[in-house]
Amino acid sequence: MSHSMSLPSNDPLPEIVSRHFEEASFLWTLRRRAIHAPHYTFTDLERLDERVEAHLDGLRIAGGAAQAVIDEALSVAGGGEIFAATVLAFDKGSADCLAPVLELARDSESGLEAFLSALSWL
Repeated sequence: MSHSMSLPSNDPLPEIVSRHFEEASFLWTLRRRAIHAPHYTFTDLERLDERVEAHLDGLRIAGGAAQAVIDEALSVAGGGEIFAATVLAFDKGSADCLAPVLELARDSESGLEAFLSALSWL
């Protein structure tokens, strides 16, 4: 007789997706400050852009798992989170994903800046 034992899930995907979202948000914030800092070169900005895009790509690949992370993060969203969530909402073409970021963009100047930055990014 065979007994099947249920092992705890060690799925690293949620942790990886969260890291992609945190990094994309942080790096956008860093980039926003860097464009006004005289010691950053265009090459430095290009590297930051590539890093932001790499983390956004990780979120795009994650699909639904990314949306779950985004939904949770938007409850305490800053500019970086709004930026990343907006880019992904437009990538998906989903009004349901876009509605919460539009609301956040209307609530503050920094939210609007992040939203507009995402549109420029695209």
